Amino acid sequence: MESLWCKPPLKCSLPRTRPQHGRRGARLGSMALGALGFLAAALAPLPVTAASAAEQNGAAGPVYEVRPIGWVRKAEGRTTIVIEPQYQPAMMGLADLTSIWVLYWFDRNDTPHGRSILQVHPRNDPANPLRGVFATRSPFRPNLIALSQCRVIAVRDNVIEIDGIDALPDTPVLDIKP
Repeated sequence: MESLWCKPPLKCSLPRTRPQHGRRGARLGSMALGALGFLAAALAPLPVTAASAAEQNGAAGPVYEVRPIGWVRKAEGRTTIVIEPQYQPAMMGLADLTSIWVLYWFDRNDTPHGRSILQVHPRNDPANPLRGVFATRSPFRPNLIALSQCRVIAVRDNVIEIDGIDALPDTPVLDIKP
């Protein structure tokens, strides 16, 4: 298995057909480097597993590995995002924001069946016309990434109190953006 190495601890996956020469310490596979090949290598998505998807599960393209940075908590009428302690330094400046975008994982739907649903009736109402999941906010989708804009109420230590979120308690949070 050949791979493109990025700055630790992230590892980029490349199929065996990627270019051979790179810059900035990158190690690439067995083909000559073309202009587009270098661009693709330089912009390789991060982080990904060390093996290509074909080697892992027979699917085309790389397999991505994502880890939560925190968790949605709901208790006593309050909604919070509890950030893992190692990511607390990344919260600097959050208290100055009025709202944030929260990316989270629809973990309760993470099944082969849930990922295979590509068309739904919005709001699960058969009276609504059938639509592709990319045109809806359905939790059923090929990649179970969700996005909600939330008003920031307070930030204390590694906890962000928000006005609410369209997520269940204990939902894994992937990222936060201003």
